[in-house]
Amino acid sequence: MEEIELKAEKRSILGKKVKRLRREGLIPAILYGPETAPIPLQVKERDIESILAKAGTKRPIALKIGEEKTRRKVLVLEVQRDVISDKLLHVDFYERRPNASPLPEGE
Repeated sequence: MEEIELKAEKRSILGKKVKRLRREGLIPAILYGPETAPIPLQVKERDIESILAKAGTKRPIALKIGEEKTRRKVLVLEVQRDVISDKLLHVDFYERRPNASPLPEGE
């Protein structure tokens, strides 16, 4: 099975100002996990839509953040879409502990 890779950048625009990102074709996202402090990210809309079509929420993704040398193994935990237009609004990535269950506790 081929590895699915996604490139992301750290995001400095937070809160309601993310509408500007979406107009530029970028989707706000966040990465978190039991051993990961939350990291606000932005990904290209075209790239994340393609990844979601391939991986969905079941397959791990190799997430490369900015200039980091290592890729993080993550799962798509939640996808938020506009109810009317079905446009992508936000994505949550979950980085799990090695040898842990695929979903966070309580899910």
